[in-house]
Amino acid sequence: MGMLTIRNVDDELKAGLRLRAAQAGCSMEEAARRILREAVQPDDVRRAEAAERLLARLATQPALGERNWTRDDLYD
Repeated sequence: MGMLTIRNVDDELKAGLRLRAAQAGCSMEEAARRILREAVQPDDVRRAEAAERLLARLATQPALGERNWTRDDLYD
């Protein structure tokens, strides 16, 4: 695997990355890798992953979870 060094990162940006990593329970390096990985994914992959996350959230809602949601429901 390759290495990437990013110089001149604003303190606010670094603090935001640190917070995001802490919330996700991972290192700043891993948080940055996840952000970069998501940023370079094709749009259709991003939409599919967002749909999966939404479906998982809907399933946890009592009133909404009773329905068997599908991807097609999200695009109607």
